[in-house]
Amino acid sequence: MWFAENISWRQFRRSLGAFSAIVCKDGSTVWAEDSNGKTIASGESGVDDAGVIQSALDVANKIYIKKETYIIKSSEAIGLIIKSNSEIIAEKGTIFKIADNNPATDFQLLAVGADELNILIRNLELDGNKANNPDMTEGYGLTLNKCKNIVVENVIAHDFVREGFHVEGQHITIRDCMTYNNGVAGIYFASIQSIPKDVTIERHYSHDETEFVYLENSPSSAYDITIKNSYASDIEKAVFDHGEGAISLKIYDCVFENIKGDYGHEAVILSGSNSEVKDCTIRTRLYTYIGGIFLGGQNNKAINNIIDDFHGAIKANNAIIKHNRCYNCNYAYKDGTGGNLVVDNEFHVTYRSIYHEGTLSSINYFINNYFSAPAVALDATYDIFIGNRGEILDNNSGTATFSGDGSTTDFEIGAHGLAITDPSKIVVKITPVSSDAIAASPCVGYVDPADNTKIRVKFASAPASGTGNVKITWEAQVIS
Repeated sequence: MWFAENISWRQFRRSLGAFSAIVCKDGSTVWAEDSNGKTIASGESGVDDAGVIQSALDVANKIYIKKETYIIKSSEAIGLIIKSNSEIIAEKGTIFKIADNNPATDFQLLAVGADELNILIRNLELDGNKANNPDMTEGYGLTLNKCKNIVVENVIAHDFVREGFHVEGQHITIRDCMTYNNGVAGIYFASIQSIPKDVTIERHYSHDETEFVYLENSPSSAYDITIKNSYASDIEKAVFDHGEGAISLKIYDCVFENIKGDYGHEAVILSGSNSEVKDCTIRTRLYTYIGGIFLGGQNNKAINNIIDDFHGAIKANNAIIKHNRCYNCNYAYKDGTGGNLVVDNEFHVTYRSIYHEGTLSSINYFINNYFSAPAVALDATYDIFIGNRGEILDNNSGTATFSGDGSTTDFEIGAHGLAITDPSKIVVKITPVSSDAIAASPCVGYVDPADNTKIRVKFASAPASGTGNVKITWEAQVIS
């Protein structure tokens, strides 16, 4: 029994409350005791750390880990395994670190195994030590494989060859955690052993890794994944929903910035269905051709987001895009086949507002948006505009004044400024104002057949000669 005669040690152990085991180490020894002070296991510090900790995990359900750096070394694929109905609570500052040149090169530092459930892990730092493991091909921090009812709190995972957290379980909460400098992702979802379902990630901080969250979705999808109140920076992509796409992936109240990216990708990629990114701020690209949000699949939403400084703000098909604000982007909106409802957005862009990357097959509705730049090659059949402002209009009006010569009946008004140029989709209304214009009426307005961006007016008879004596008001409107 370690320190059996040391009153202060007994008092400390007693102060911890209802722990069934405690793990400690000093300069020479690592040991585990039960709640009565009986030794569970002991060994040489820095050599036998993993074995002693595992002995405590095997026999106790509530384990306290005293603050120290524990070196986890093993030739097996898993360093430490946690069983069902366990609580692992560490003193803040406790570190589990993969040993230099660890014998196993495909290695999980800490794992919850198949069919385990009801586990709490709190206050640990997991160090992948990839700089001192040059031969390691696969390195993971915490793996949650085919398990249920898991809570992970205040856990830091960094410097792993692959990911900080690997998730294949269900009913999991990852809260107040941090990941950084991991080779593949901070949190990686896969479905090799079990389909991830009902997973919540909240108040997470990620930086300097390839992705904050990566969803492999192969061979199957993930379901009911929520990411909220989290922050990620200096990453290639914030959330990458890959493959078949997740069902019901929700991203709320997050900030993603300093996106490194690669050509043609977006900071947030939702490829599945019934997913949503809402109330998020996505800003600052570190590579030229990076977009803000991609909504693939079906029935996805982007609502009330701020998107600042990207090549494109939102790319989508069959989605709802509502109450978003876009600044300092080259283009506002891009689609492939269409089918989007775009409502009450503000697009402050520098180059083009709307760009169709493919051939539309479903109707887009653009309603009450502000566009600071014109569109390129709109589709008169599939693009419906209602109540928009700025450089893309479905309704425009003005006044025009001409000088009559007694013989001319047809006058050019000028550009109509509408989103659509198809003459069959535009109606022009003319109201004569001056007495000479009224005398020459009735008059009709029409789209200039030589230039569909302009409109003209034709009087029944030639207005009288004069200077600026023919005045009208006009209104041009897109009709569906």
